[in-house]
Amino acid sequence: MKPHIPFFAGIIAANLFISAIPAQAQSIYTSGHADVGVGYDDAANEFEPHWHLGSGAVVNGSPLLAEEEFEPADLIARATDQTYATLTGMSSSLGGLADGSMVFAFGRGSRQPNLGFATEELAPAEWSTSITFTLTSMVRDTTATALNGQFALYETNSAATSFTDVLFSSANPSSTSGTNSFSMAAGFHEHFLFVFTQPGIYDLTFNFSGTHATDGNISTNATFRFHMVPEPTTATLLLLGGLGALLANRRRGERDS
Repeated sequence: MKPHIPFFAGIIAANLFISAIPAQAQSIYTSGHADVGVGYDDAANEFEPHWHLGSGAVVNGSPLLAEEEFEPADLIARATDQTYATLTGMSSSLGGLADGSMVFAFGRGSRQPNLGFATEELAPAEWSTSITFTLTSMVRDTTATALNGQFALYETNSAATSFTDVLFSSANPSSTSGTNSFSMAAGFHEHFLFVFTQPGIYDLTFNFSGTHATDGNISTNATFRFHMVPEPTTATLLLLGGLGALLANRRRGERDS
C-alpha cells in the first residue's frame, strides 16, 4: 500500500497567501476608469448609489465595450498594486503604520483600479447643497491577514505622490479634514488615493446625503466591497507549483495502488 502524503499542509500554506475568495456571483473589477457613483430616483425620492464603470474598464478579465452600472452588491473592486507607505502624514490616519510599510494604493495616477467618486448623474439645478459622502463603517473579513487592516482615502496631487487632505480613516476619524465626511457638488467627479494596509476583503459603508431643491433632505446608505490581493512572490509561485506536482503524484499513486 502506498504511503499517505500529507498534502493538506501545502493547501493550507497556499491559502494563507490567497486570503478570502469573494462570492462568485459578484463581478470582479480590476482596472480602468470607474466611480462610486450616486444617481437620484425622482419617483421614489431617494438616492441610487452604484458602481459606474467606463468603457474599457476590465470586469471578469475582459474590457467593457460601453459604460455600465452595477448595484453595490453585484461588483467587487480588486487591487494588487502595493507600494511603500511614505506619504507624510499617513501614520496617524492608518493606525500608526510606519513609513516604509507596504500598503495597497490605487485610484489616482497610474495606480489601478482607477476609481473615484461621482455625482455626475445629479443635475446641479436640482440640488440646494453639495452631496456629502460619509464613511459610516468598515467590516473586514475574518482571515488573519485582514483582522488589523485599516483603510484611508487621500486627496492627492495628480501623480499621487503627495496628499493635501485625509478624507476617510477607519483608524482615526479625527485625523480627517471632515470627520470621515467630504462634499462634492452635483454634476462632478474626482479621483482620490484609496489605501488599505492588509490583504483581505473590506466592506465599506458610505452615507450619501444632500438637500434636493423640492424634495428636501435625502440620505441613503450603501455598502461597497473591496478585495486586496498581494501579487504572488517567487516563493509563493514555487509553493503553488510544488503543490500541483504533489497532487498529481498523489493521484498517480492512488491509481497504481
